[in-house]
Amino acid sequence: MFATHAYFGEIQHGDTLYADCGQIPSLVDFTESVVQGSCSVDGFTELRYCGWTATDACGNVDSLFFTVIISDQLAPTIAGVPADATVECGQVPPVPNVTATDNCDPAPVLTFAETTAGTGCDLTITRTWTATDDCGNVSTAVQIVTVTDTEAPVMFATHAFFGEIQHGDTLYADCSQIPSLDSIGFSAYDLCGATTIDFTETVVQGSCSVDGFTELRYCGWTATDACGNVDSLFFTVIISDQLPPTIAGVPADTTVECGQVPPVPNVTATDNCDQAPVLSFVETIVGTDCDLTITRTWTATDNCGNTATQVQIITVVDSSSIQIVFTNPVLSGLGDGDTLVIPCSNPAIFDAGDAEAVGGCGDTPVVFNENGITPGNCTDDGFIVIMHCTWTATDTCGNTASVTLHIMVVDNVPPVFSNVPADLTINCTDPLPPCGNPTVSDDCGSVALTLQVRPRYSLLMATTESAPGRLRTTAETLRQPAAPCMWWTTGHPSSAVCQPTAPSTWQTVKPCRRRPP
Repeated sequence: MFATHAYFGEIQHGDTLYADCGQIPSLVDFTESVVQGSCSVDGFTELRYCGWTATDACGNVDSLFFTVIISDQLAPTIAGVPADATVECGQVPPVPNVTATDNCDPAPVLTFAETTAGTGCDLTITRTWTATDDCGNVSTAVQIVTVTDTEAPVMFATHAFFGEIQHGDTLYADCSQIPSLDSIGFSAYDLCGATTIDFTETVVQGSCSVDGFTELRYCGWTATDACGNVDSLFFTVIISDQLPPTIAGVPADTTVECGQVPPVPNVTATDNCDQAPVLSFVETIVGTDCDLTITRTWTATDNCGNTATQVQIITVVDSSSIQIVFTNPVLSGLGDGDTLVIPCSNPAIFDAGDAEAVGGCGDTPVVFNENGITPGNCTDDGFIVIMHCTWTATDTCGNTASVTLHIMVVDNVPPVFSNVPADLTINCTDPLPPCGNPTVSDDCGSVALTLQVRPRYSLLMATTESAPGRLRTTAETLRQPAAPCMWWTTGHPSSAVCQPTAPSTWQTVKPCRRRPP
């Protein structure tokens, strides 16, 4: 007999063959006895007694028997371990999914270990996978990941003012928009750790009128990571005054009555760049007092020529009434249609100066008119005369007011005698002395003095005259039948002022005991 499978080689009857479990072919037409073993106890996993017997047609026999000791001689196989790699910091690949298989053990044990050596700038990560089968065969697979930091930090703006500005850009801004550049504005991101940011700036002052800017800034930020990689962001900021001043304190448009125009308010101006913008004021007036428009305009200008304007329009109308107010104390408190009683002894002369107009637009003069006279009779009417006086005011818009007063002149004070001789008592047979020369006066005008001598009457009457031609007895005195003296007033002033007659004074004598004839 001879072997036809390469696995058996030149094996002879009675030999012992050592083989791995995975090397045993599928045998047929043979006799076999199998003994199971243990790697750790028996040193094999399986013991096989195999035999083949060949018999020809004539009954001749040849046999080949041998022993196969089967053990696990091969270590497990590890699959899925990546090749060694060099990566940037922060880009270390995750641990892959690695598997282990074994030709004999259906579930070999797979372990993993990772070691790190070096720093963030030059870091080595060693990843080791170990597979062990149940016969103690071990296989190992290693991946070495070399971590380097060759990339610069990434700078980015943290303030909205800068937006998405790039290195070398020019940024135009208003002076009020500039943040504090040395403390805020940019940050940096680095995969390998912290970064240091340095700020540099060069400032050039300018003039709006000459340079077109107030300030020119060359700004730069430099970010350096722990490995010395550097990223820079430099740009130019051209600062100008693009905003006009702000005007505060201008009232809203309004409509007011004539004579009630509000004063010019206190208006202020501020500017984001100019500490003292120039504020000017102009007032224009259009129309008449009846329909007047006042336009008040404030203009603020900063030192870069930016201008702001605010306007208040005041519409002046005349819709209020006029009132006439008496300034003469004698007329104070009187209203239209009232009557003022004044004595003829203190006659008042009234005119336009006794009143003033309140309200109305423009110059509102007061006009005085005497609208007729009503003469009176002291006895019947109780007054001398009534004067009808009217004060009228008309403004430029045609609004009118008037007050009419009735001035009644009366005479309530009688005339006054002077230098009248005193009463005298004489004997009936004595001659009567001369009558003397008394005088009379009146506070409302001149009066006439009349002397009457009645020689045959002993009953003498003192009379006063209450009206022209009318006498009124005021006293009686019995006199000697001689010539008594009697005076009374007659005649009234040409102004027809009522004046009661002053009581007469008489010289009297002691009455005689006789009746008059």
